[in-house]
Amino acid sequence: MLQRFILKKFLISLLYSFIFIKASAQNQDIDNKVIVTVSPLALADIYDGASIRIGSEIKLQRNISFAIEGGTYVNYLNATKINPEGYLIRPAFKYYLNKQRISGKYIALEYQFKHQTYDMHDSIEINLNRYEKQYGMKRTVHSAVLKFGKLRNIGKNFLLEWYCGIGIRHIRSHSNLNEEEKEGILTGEEGDCPIQEDIIRLTGTRIFPDFHAGIKLGLRIK
Repeated sequence: MLQRFILKKFLISLLYSFIFIKASAQNQDIDNKVIVTVSPLALADIYDGASIRIGSEIKLQRNISFAIEGGTYVNYLNATKINPEGYLIRPAFKYYLNKQRISGKYIALEYQFKHQTYDMHDSIEINLNRYEKQYGMKRTVHSAVLKFGKLRNIGKNFLLEWYCGIGIRHIRSHSNLNEEEKEGILTGEEGDCPIQEDIIRLTGTRIFPDFHAGIKLGLRIK
């Protein structure tokens, strides 16, 4: 209950901040050669697990830049994944549509690598015997995403970026359950595992569509 209250307050505050920044933003003819960023919504990711993410973007030439973001997981939410730990890295090449500056609308090709360990808690039934068990999982993810976004200057030193994208992700994961326990996991029943968590507990090697959306807050260094 406390986590839900904190999350609700965080999202409301973030929404008001976004509206204020959007209303007060000014279009400025600024070329952003070096930027550092943070991703505030990553702290409220109840599906993948909360993470702290810091990034940087550097102009290469004219309207082309290289961006990279790294992060580590923190385990204060425990909404779907229990005690998530690990790291991620997301490099990208960005092409801005204004032809001259690192600002405004862009398209980008982004790669992501993620390594994560976490626990799940499920109901398991074997030979009509039903019990609860918490077990460990390990997962690595590779993904490639084509993104569209916009980088907007807020005054001379601050920036707001929002983006969305679609791509493909390759997931390899395993758990410490034996095969009989994996087959006995109860899903989709009231009081058991929610259907939306089924992908999180899948093991083996799989390929899925990948969707990205978010915002970043930035500081212009140069």
